[in-house]
Amino acid sequence: MLRRSDVATWAAVAASCAAAACAAEPERVDPIHRFVDAELRSGAAAVPLELLTTSGAASADPRSTSGHASATIADRTRYVLFTHPYQVLVYRRMLAAPPDRRLRLDVPLGSSFPGADRLVLLTRQRAARSDGPWSTLPPLLGRVRQLEGARQVDIELELPPGFVEPRVELIVAAYRPPDRLRTRYLTPEVEIPPGAALEFGMGVLDPAALQGPVRFSVSACDGPACAPVFGETLDPAADPAPAWQDRRVPLAALAGERRALLFETQHLAASPEAFSLPVWSDPTLLAPAGATARRPNVILVSIDTLRADHLAAYGYPRSTSPFLDTGLSELGVVFENVVAAATTTDPSHMTMFTSLPPSLHGATAAVRSLDVPVITLAEAFRAGGFATAAFTENGPLDYNRGFGRGFGEYLENKSPYIMAPLGQIDRTLGHARRWLERSRDRPFFLFVHTFQVHSPYAPPEAYRTLFNDASEEAPPVSARAGRDPQVEDLVRNYDREIRYVDDELRAFFEWLGDEGLLENSFFIVTSDHGEGFYEHGSLGHGALPHEELLGVPLILVGPGVTPG
Repeated sequence: MLRRSDVATWAAVAASCAAAACAAEPERVDPIHRFVDAELRSGAAAVPLELLTTSGAASADPRSTSGHASATIADRTRYVLFTHPYQVLVYRRMLAAPPDRRLRLDVPLGSSFPGADRLVLLTRQRAARSDGPWSTLPPLLGRVRQLEGARQVDIELELPPGFVEPRVELIVAAYRPPDRLRTRYLTPEVEIPPGAALEFGMGVLDPAALQGPVRFSVSACDGPACAPVFGETLDPAADPAPAWQDRRVPLAALAGERRALLFETQHLAASPEAFSLPVWSDPTLLAPAGATARRPNVILVSIDTLRADHLAAYGYPRSTSPFLDTGLSELGVVFENVVAAATTTDPSHMTMFTSLPPSLHGATAAVRSLDVPVITLAEAFRAGGFATAAFTENGPLDYNRGFGRGFGEYLENKSPYIMAPLGQIDRTLGHARRWLERSRDRPFFLFVHTFQVHSPYAPPEAYRTLFNDASEEAPPVSARAGRDPQVEDLVRNYDREIRYVDDELRAFFEWLGDEGLLENSFFIVTSDHGEGFYEHGSLGHGALPHEELLGVPLILVGPGVTPG
């Protein structure tokens, strides 16, 4: 355990890496060229042509709020060289469910998907007027046909076995797959620096995961002459957990030369009806960082729904957070009077990312996005050469509402009910560790967000007997609650969730120390809002801005930070 008596200063915490036999420090690198960024997209060329817009820029995913193209595989969204045209065709349409469970509908396309003769259709359904979860049906290929001067796609669906409701509610979206088995994307020429390497990810979008293997290859081109530098075949159907595949290819043999990079895919499926949706994520030319001063990393942890006055560092009598209270807060700065920007998740976090109040940034409800031209925190880090990633647990922090802007990787651990997210802090921190292992050789900005403390206050089994001792000093309960046993049970479970999060953060922090990642990193813990337990007549949050909802913790440790 990291205690004040063991480690007197932040420098001592960082230096403990040597005694713990830390992983060897990798050679530091900096991104020289990111081929998804605007300055290198404008001169790109692609086949088929629909992978580019008329201006020559990479086709931006309509779901993205930034100018970058983005794509998602297994809930993990990244910037890509190009993505495949995508659009929602039917949104929450109510239809009668036939006795044979086979639905047939014709959807007019208007000006959508010009020139396409087939579309990959993605359908979600649920019983009409139900608040239950949506079910996703298997993707299917729909033919586009011309009918009396108008274009439409014919859709025939089979509802799941056991569907007995008289009406069904549908959402239908579509991708346009490439018209050819091979895609080609040629970047503008760039100079290859000494010691350079090309880093990228590759994958096949989820709807095409069962459509056969795809060959990915990269060549370095001097005019029409191209030499291969990488080749690999991926078959998502053979992978039990299909996801992005990340690679780094040395380019030292090309040092000092100017080359364009050709990214190609070839769909190897034999069936003429097969389709594929291949993508390349964030290809970046890296070079050794040299002797320049190392820029500090930043790790920002947001514990959703954590009120400050339930931590001992802020005067709480129960031992809900021994790590935050001693292992962390006594090593850094505890801000005693932090006021959250809002009493709900989305506006408060967007304020963290933009420094604008909710009345200006606009992300004030679940259907509203960032609607002002502003550079976000992650965009500023990315522009400065930092690797950026976010790991969150679904809910309102939807990538497409602007929360994903600037993050090279944005992972949402999704819950069955998007507006009732389940805490998954162990999984979320596990994803963060794996990303850090891959990105530790460059400066990074990491955002971690957990709903673990959020209702329904369901601590793991091992924590369900904490704080049952009648002799312990009980926290104050509001006069309105009148020491209601049910309210006290809610508070105990809330406190148990805090203790679970505290233990998980301790393990994560100690892992960072063992890996040598604390030496040059700022580690920040905060929250977006608190939680009410009938102090002013309500349970939960989103109500009037009282102290229990707006008072949040903020603890910061890092190089040069004097504890206090």
